[in-house]
Amino acid sequence: MPSDTDAEIVALRTVLRDLVALSTIPAAWVGREPAAVAAGLADALIGLLQLDFVFVRLRVPSVAGEVDATRGKAWNTFPAWLESHLVTSGRLSGMEIIPDVGGGVEPHRGVVIPVGVNAEGGVVAAACGRLDFPTEIDQLLLRLAANHALTAFQGACLSHERTRAEKELRKARDELETKVDERTAELRRSETYLSEAQRLTHTGTAALDGVTGEIIHSSDEHSRLYGFDPEQGVPSFEEFRQRVHPKDRAGWTEALQGGIKQAARVEG
Repeated sequence: MPSDTDAEIVALRTVLRDLVALSTIPAAWVGREPAAVAAGLADALIGLLQLDFVFVRLRVPSVAGEVDATRGKAWNTFPAWLESHLVTSGRLSGMEIIPDVGGGVEPHRGVVIPVGVNAEGGVVAAACGRLDFPTEIDQLLLRLAANHALTAFQGACLSHERTRAEKELRKARDELETKVDERTAELRRSETYLSEAQRLTHTGTAALDGVTGEIIHSSDEHSRLYGFDPEQGVPSFEEFRQRVHPKDRAGWTEALQGGIKQAARVEG
């Protein structure tokens, strides 16, 4: 017959095994969706601690929404119990042990453990048919698992929010690029139509720098009218002036200056 010492050794080994198992679980939650973290915690507690019921609610105060996961049927009335308790007290400030959770043929004992300060991170509830449930070891393992899960859940939520923000940013960028491409195409069509109209009517357009007086733009037809090759760039003001007949230069300059003054009055 095994001695008490042997039984204690077996129990200690079980506790150590469960501690190691619960400590390595968070690594399996990296990169998973927030809902998968809550479900993973519920599955782990049911399997490792041999519980009959687990309820997990995880949340991040700075992120809207929360995630619930339930396993087992030994405490079907727990969600109603939780909501009623919150209405009455407004919060879960500490662990609560319920001697008989009801809802099953056999009696079960339950425990409710808040996650974070005043359950800001959620709550973990468990029920088991063992008469000594929850032992100090059970409580320790439940708290450890809940804290690990909350850390993983917070990381998952932040990752999810970052991914969502990145998708929205890419969508906005793609929409902006599409609009820019469409607008650029419209401007190019307009420039093509204007250039063709100027070619047919032998008219042109030019733009001067109001400070330096230099020509900063000359349409193709405008350059051709003065005998310049549009492919050679924009000639200087003096080069254009030299192409005007000497008898007409004074009038050409006066008309140009008048146009500049009129444009300045309009802008002012």
